[in-house]
Amino acid sequence: MGEVTERRADVVARLVDRLGSAERPTSVVLRGPAGIGKSHLAAAVAARLAERGLPVRRAAGGEAQRQLGFGALLHLLPADAAPVSVEFELVQRLRSALISQAHTAVLVVDDIALLDDRSAGLIEGVLLHGDVVVVATERTPLSGAPTEHALSAVLRSTAEFVDVPAMSSAELAELLLDWAGPGEIGSVRRLCEMARGNPLVLRELLTSARSTGGMSERGGLWYLDGFRASGHSLERLVSEHLDRLDEHAWELMRCLAVAGTLPRHLAARIDVESLERLERDGLLRGDPTTIGHPLYAEVIVDSLSAEQVRRVCSKLVASIGPHDDVDAARLGSWLLRADHGIDDTVARRGVALALARWENDLARRLIEAIAEPTVDDRVQLIWAHANAGEIDQAAEAAEAAVDSSSTDHERVHAELARAELWALQMNRSREAYAALADLRARLSDATLVAQVDGATALYSQMTGNSALASVAGASASAAAEVDDDESRLAVLMADAFGKVFSGAFDAARSSIEAGLALAEQRAERHQWVRLKIADALRAFLSGELALCRSVVDEALDLADVSGVRPAHVVWLGLASQVAQVDGDYDLAERRAREAVRAGDHVDDFGSAGFARGDLDALLIELGRAVRLDSASSKIGRARGQIRLAPSAEADQLAAELAATTAEAGYVLWGPWIAREAVRRGPSPRCAELLATWADEHDGPVVRALSEHASGLVEADAERVGNAARSLEQAGYRMPSLEAFVASFELALEQGDDSPMLRRRILATRALVDGVVPCLPPMLAERYDAVCEAAGMPTDRQIEIARLAAAGKASKEIAAELVVSARTVDNHLAAVYKKLGVNSRDGLADLLA
Repeated sequence: MGEVTERRADVVARLVDRLGSAERPTSVVLRGPAGIGKSHLAAAVAARLAERGLPVRRAAGGEAQRQLGFGALLHLLPADAAPVSVEFELVQRLRSALISQAHTAVLVVDDIALLDDRSAGLIEGVLLHGDVVVVATERTPLSGAPTEHALSAVLRSTAEFVDVPAMSSAELAELLLDWAGPGEIGSVRRLCEMARGNPLVLRELLTSARSTGGMSERGGLWYLDGFRASGHSLERLVSEHLDRLDEHAWELMRCLAVAGTLPRHLAARIDVESLERLERDGLLRGDPTTIGHPLYAEVIVDSLSAEQVRRVCSKLVASIGPHDDVDAARLGSWLLRADHGIDDTVARRGVALALARWENDLARRLIEAIAEPTVDDRVQLIWAHANAGEIDQAAEAAEAAVDSSSTDHERVHAELARAELWALQMNRSREAYAALADLRARLSDATLVAQVDGATALYSQMTGNSALASVAGASASAAAEVDDDESRLAVLMADAFGKVFSGAFDAARSSIEAGLALAEQRAERHQWVRLKIADALRAFLSGELALCRSVVDEALDLADVSGVRPAHVVWLGLASQVAQVDGDYDLAERRAREAVRAGDHVDDFGSAGFARGDLDALLIELGRAVRLDSASSKIGRARGQIRLAPSAEADQLAAELAATTAEAGYVLWGPWIAREAVRRGPSPRCAELLATWADEHDGPVVRALSEHASGLVEADAERVGNAARSLEQAGYRMPSLEAFVASFELALEQGDDSPMLRRRILATRALVDGVVPCLPPMLAERYDAVCEAAGMPTDRQIEIARLAAAGKASKEIAAELVVSARTVDNHLAAVYKKLGVNSRDGLADLLA
């Protein structure tokens, strides 16, 4: 019969419906390689069928059972069964044990090729007679057709064959969460990529990481630390798949394992026959060509000696022709590992690619291989060290770059890099700005002056020095006179961040777009990433939450975390902020913890402090912390301080902290700090600040926060409700829910006991139900109090109402819920009264 490929959940649902309801169901064979989860799927189908009352039997195939006649079925006989004198009597007893009189029995056969011949013969008979249907699993080899077995012929004519789909990365990540707890994003991604949809491989990888010391834990997250896929079990797992390869194919596999990827024509140049055979077998794929399973590459590389790696790299280098377009970073790596000389041009091109991919060690080795390094090369070395968290070495490289500068252009390049390192990663901003001021005083070239002004404005904006950041205005006005792309990019970046930080989100868009285009044109990955961050911040704070989520998710997907290194702390911090607004507190906490760990390695000083403060505030919100990390920044800790403050002091404290934050140049965060007091109740000081910022900030979000605050001060429930609806339309689930609850509290305080109020409360249940894992304690207490005070329908009444709205009669509902039809009608009458409806049609409209 035909072959089908489906998602795993769909496979189970479809087979259960088919086997459980068809008059004459068809047998099913679940096929796939070892470890893909065939047995788990078959067991899930069997369990669901048993829940429906179908008789389910199991055959116990295996090497031990094959040594005994009817070994797969003997367990179906009672332990005290009388002995038999002839085989015919045994066959009859086993047949009776298989067959059910009421329904067609379902027989689960795991690994059908391991059935003993006599069991297979008996099963064939009852199968052809229609007394049973089979749910079987069959292992498929890496290439060629599955091995023939005793039931092959009958199943080909009577069964549907279903290829068990590989697990998705999300499903594997969920397994890892169950097995190992929350893990750092790059480490989770690496294990899931190597497992390639196979849960058995994933478990072996996890076991290997634990047993070899390649797995550590810090700050509530596990992460891979120097892990290499190795160990006997993994080597055995891989060798089972590769045991058919001859030496020529093995050599090509070694080349691909070391190279990572190769243009297909280069792989063919090495061995075209082996390439084509390996492609047919699914071991190699694509152009450029890669090993089909990332685990194979890791295990193969780990098994090679240093001399074998050197020999493979020599072969790769020898295969390259003068006109071949080979990735410069890969080529540079092969040349270094083969102990060949490397051309400076190739090395420099390789450095740029390696840094963009976060391959910092390779970038450093390529720079060190350059015969006559320039100032630009030394600047690249700064980032190779800094990106790897080697701040002391980065500082030494910065000094070397400055000392080797001989022209104004070189001095500007080197000193701007050193200033960025000092200001953003070493908390030495005063020294950085003094050095930049001295540099500017020694320059006469307008383009270089603009470049220094732009960088000064950017760094000072990021470190909260708003007075110095005013240089951004002068730089922006000078941009029209600057033709030099490097200087113009510096000016655009300063302008973009200056506008985002001041809340001028609409005006920032053009600078961001122009800067991104210029950075991409110049291959300035470092600056491109910063502008993407500005765009994500702009989107998050201006009401374009879907765009922000898209930018952040793309950044986390594209970030090359080198297996164990964290992605940029800002992306993780933003991901946590988005998750908090969405109400996914599990994800928010994981991302916040990852951001803190990222700050310990490779990130901006200020961003790391902000991440610590954000994690503290989140844990306080969830009722799991009562203090703040002393290492958090002033802005980072502001929200946590307000959450810990007594309610009577929240308004004054929040107003002071919000105003201080804005004065430091971080106007964009002022409204969100003021909001912390508004969440606690009427806050006149913060309402006044928010009203001012609502006129200055672009987008609907700050205006809605201001309406919420002003509505509370004026005790205007309708105004607060309108603010809640504006936030809900913008996709800000939690701020909107908080505003809705505040509007309900006001309405109840003012004596509103109308069905319309209860309808509005009921409409927010979708927001509440979407929170993961549940509402924070304080908000949950308020919401429950609102529901109780308003006399809302109970959970049971809502359940019955939804079934009735779906068109089910009272008797049907009663049977499903195991209650009487009178009880159902009584509950519906109570719902009608509370919600002000008088029919099931009205209920359906309300609950649609």
